[in-house]
Amino acid sequence: MTSPRTDTKGERGSCVSSQLETLRQETKTWPKQAVIRQNLQCFLPEFDQEQEEYWTAVSRLNAIFAAKNVPLKTIKSIRCYPYVDSNIDIIVEKKQWRLLSDAVCECSWRKPRLDELLEQTFVEPYKLKYKAIAGDLAAAHFYAGVRWRYAAPFRLSGIDPGLLWRRLPEDYRDTVRSPDDLNILVPTDEFDMVIQAAHVTIENYRLTIGEIIHIGNTLAKPSFDRARMDEIARCLGLTPCVSAIIEIASRYFAERADGPFPHKPLEISISVILKSHVCYGLKSGPLGLVRAFLSLAWYPLMRIGRKMLGR
Repeated sequence: MTSPRTDTKGERGSCVSSQLETLRQETKTWPKQAVIRQNLQCFLPEFDQEQEEYWTAVSRLNAIFAAKNVPLKTIKSIRCYPYVDSNIDIIVEKKQWRLLSDAVCECSWRKPRLDELLEQTFVEPYKLKYKAIAGDLAAAHFYAGVRWRYAAPFRLSGIDPGLLWRRLPEDYRDTVRSPDDLNILVPTDEFDMVIQAAHVTIENYRLTIGEIIHIGNTLAKPSFDRARMDEIARCLGLTPCVSAIIEIASRYFAERADGPFPHKPLEISISVILKSHVCYGLKSGPLGLVRAFLSLAWYPLMRIGRKMLGR
């Protein structure tokens, strides 16, 4: 299986070469976990193998979904620089969950064990992780809508799907090598920026160097439509969230002090995180606001846990 091409023009974004080359040289002395933590796995020796496993898994999952006449909607799978995730995040309609779950488990994945299910229900109740049986494929994560933690799912029904989803870019199709590659949908660049910003503020509370590169260079694409992104963010109640994260990412390289890059991602201020949760919760309705505050309770737990573990 051919890896996606790693040039930094066109679908890969623009002008990332110098940023990556600077980071490539510096990260040679970093601990492996610091490289992974900053989403810079492309510098690791095993990157090509991990890409092979990831896109082989995408291809197999797509064949399963296509056989059921269901598009494979995956988020956070591609970036404007060489990237691979440890799992495949898939958006699954509730009415199709059982059908697709059974189909996936008839192939190369398994349902979570009871202890895994209980842990996942506590951490993120609207997601199920299907691990590969053989262990050489990426895990498949089923999401009941675009959502994280306890927050309500994005209300996408009132937004034109053409603003949200697009076919898998052509430079990835040789990688998937599937006759059904048109069945794979990924977010448009504009929707992807909204997803990236929400993921940072609702779940991770910090921004990696990889995310900064991806956001900054996606915004710089000639084809990027800022008004379209702003409209999606407004419809979802995520305008403060998106504006704050985009401003941080856009200014990072220009304003950072001289010296080595940090081994840890950039912490997002509590004011940005709080405002993002409140605005999103208010847009989601009374129950959505309750869910947003329940989700926000993870912030101090994550800060304390990361400090204790040195992450």
